[in-house]
Amino acid sequence: MTTPRAPPLNPRKHGQNGWAPSGNDLAVRQGTFMAAHRRVLLVGPSGLVQSLAPILTAAGYELTVVADFGRARALLDSHPDLLITELKLGNYNGLHLAIRAHAANTPAIVIGTPDPVLEAEAERQGATYVKPPIDPRRIASLANELIKTAGHARRSIRKKVPPVEAFVNNEARGELRDVSYDGMRFEAAERDAPPPYFDIRIPQFDFSCRVQRIWMSPVDEDASRVSCGVALAGSDSKVTSEWRALVDAMPGFAVH
Repeated sequence: MTTPRAPPLNPRKHGQNGWAPSGNDLAVRQGTFMAAHRRVLLVGPSGLVQSLAPILTAAGYELTVVADFGRARALLDSHPDLLITELKLGNYNGLHLAIRAHAANTPAIVIGTPDPVLEAEAERQGATYVKPPIDPRRIASLANELIKTAGHARRSIRKKVPPVEAFVNNEARGELRDVSYDGMRFEAAERDAPPPYFDIRIPQFDFSCRVQRIWMSPVDEDASRVSCGVALAGSDSKVTSEWRALVDAMPGFAVH
């Protein structure tokens, strides 16, 4: 199957370009209302991901298209709703981006050649691995499904906060970086990386609770530190209520 080439794209934002969907593609428009204002980051040097732009634009997505790993990594910090990347990205690969996306709770589609090892790794990182031939309609359908699922998973808005001192099991020191009703993002020295379950204490607010580590990845600016996403463990309604009140009281601003 030959994948159609898309018209040239603005390297930063891709809007309407005069492409008219065929009758078979009009079904994608059923998701247009849902896709409105949803941002998709397309990454790849070969032109393959660019060929997906027309159908994704027709479905109502706002696209940002880049060719290299470095720019894509920086743009992931803006928290797009979905990452679609080619596997081969020079010295890096799309799985490196998928790992970073997963750490930020951003769903990812990785497009690559058949390889059981890479497919298993993609699945382990929560990414969807797609092999040629590439059907743009299938990618558009996957995009809608993944964004919808991720939207249900994100039950509360995250709040970025000034660094707040916190302790793991009353020993290792770290800092809270953002919080939500469901949990928090915690940074610490790599040597102090927290275990899967631990007690976290926040002296400034006289609060402590049991938490579960959901993900962990190196901090971009400092490889000697790790960033961890943690969720409240257990179902103690009093602790949950106290934590949510604390989240509301903390200074900071919402991030999406």
